[in-house]
Amino acid sequence: MVVNLQPDLERMIRQREFFALRRALLDYPPTDLAALIAELETEDQIIVFRILPRELAADVFEYMELEAQEQLLKAMTQEHVARLLNDMAPDDRTELLEELPATVTRQMLALLTPEERTVAVSLLGYPEGSIGRLMTPDYVRVKKEWTVQHALDHIRRHGRDSETL
Repeated sequence: MVVNLQPDLERMIRQREFFALRRALLDYPPTDLAALIAELETEDQIIVFRILPRELAADVFEYMELEAQEQLLKAMTQEHVARLLNDMAPDDRTELLEELPATVTRQMLALLTPEERTVAVSLLGYPEGSIGRLMTPDYVRVKKEWTVQHALDHIRRHGRDSETL
């Protein structure tokens, strides 16, 4: 299904039909968009990331291959990189940062908000391959006296949108 969109996607980019492009991309899940975007030239990838809603762009970025992520980060402006990194899930951001050279990681950490930087530095402080590197700092607390239904309602109401939730 994604393959059928490829020629249209490239045509919309060339003809600068960004509103139609955005509307078309919103119909696809992040995993499919990551595969679709990976087939584009870097300049076109940047255009697609700029027109996607912030949260969707971060979700799509998380599904891209590490090499593609690194290449895209190098080509983007600092402002766009900062938005993307700040919107990523902490565990996915940690995985990316630990693969980058130390100098690049320091540059990327400097782009994070103070809160996100604290989380990132904390997760990067765990030994490589440990569960600490994989965990997310987001949690929802439930009380032991609650019924399962009450706990699920509470989680749905107060939980952050997350793949682990």
